Amino acid sequence: MINRILVCFLLFGLSFSAFAQNAKALKYYERAVKKLEDGHPESAVDLAAKAVELDSEHMASFNLLGIAYYELGQYDRSLWYYSMAMLLSPAYLEIYYNRALVFEKLGRLEEAVEDLNKATDINRRYYEAYIARSRIRKLQGDHSAALNDLKYAIEIQPGNYLAYALMGQILVKESAMEDAAPFIAKAQQYGNQKAETYLLRAVILMKDKDYSAAVKMLDLAIEQDNNFSEAYNLRGVLKGFYLNLHRSAIADCNRVIDLRPHGPEGYCNRGLCYAGMGKHKRAIEDFTEAVHLAPKEAAYAYSNRGESYRNLGQYAEARADLELAIAMDPQNAYAFRNLGLILMESGSIEEACIQFSKAQKLGFEQWNCMSYWSWRSHC
Repeated sequence: MINRILVCFLLFGLSFSAFAQNAKALKYYERAVKKLEDGHPESAVDLAAKAVELDSEHMASFNLLGIAYYELGQYDRSLWYYSMAMLLSPAYLEIYYNRALVFEKLGRLEEAVEDLNKATDINRRYYEAYIARSRIRKLQGDHSAALNDLKYAIEIQPGNYLAYALMGQILVKESAMEDAAPFIAKAQQYGNQKAETYLLRAVILMKDKDYSAAVKMLDLAIEQDNNFSEAYNLRGVLKGFYLNLHRSAIADCNRVIDLRPHGPEGYCNRGLCYAGMGKHKRAIEDFTEAVHLAPKEAAYAYSNRGESYRNLGQYAEARADLELAIAMDPQNAYAFRNLGLILMESGSIEEACIQFSKAQKLGFEQWNCMSYWSWRSHC
């Protein structure tokens, strides 16, 4: 999906007037574009590099090298070539969009937003940039800003299924089903068999607790886009946490890590799968990597790492992690519940009851002092 957009920008957004002085370089460039379209990024690199050798101001060839290295997963090189293209043509807005995608892959989300801001400054009606920025803001947890971007994208291009699908996903996640309904309908109208629409259907089925059907819908999403990391991620969650298919879930998490090696979600969810299999040391390794990759959004990873430490009897480490999780996210009912378990098992019954009460107020209703003793009696 993203790769097609990148190449499309290159082909339709480029003026060839700058290449008139060097017809040979232009021919190498055109051959490189064809190789990239045919799915041969290695050959595209070789041909675009020859174009650059012939004319060091071939901005489009630098841009194409950025695209080709992105396709090859060599994001540092891709970033360098996009930056060079930007120096040659600072007003060429597609380069900002393309470089933002690399920053996203590298987990440098703030820099990705900055590039997309520049793209929309150059062209206020560049709806693709608003959609990309909404996706990144969603990753950052800023749903309000993401929704604003999507609303503007829809105003610019009312028939864009992707904007409707993303809007529906966010609203469903926020349990605003009534608000989500018209966007869901539009997403299905304009993109009935698109990967994002299948993902949206899976999210709705998950909300309805029809987990097996949701997995089948994600299978269809992945058939449409084999590089759709969010679909792999959600499928891994469903398999690992609701269907107890931990090994299959781990395979999905591995794919997420391949596609987003600098994002924490693949590691966090794989850690939960290992924890579900009783492999808590292996789980701790993944949670630690998730903390390293996204320290500002690490409450979830700290909370789950604390639970794995608790299962290993390492109460000091567990308590430290859970207290960090609560400090970062005071609404984390799971962290309060786990902290209560640690305190109870350590003999601090009164303190434990306080934590269970907090968890209960935040929605973890099944956990209090009485339910703890009931749980222990069955172990």
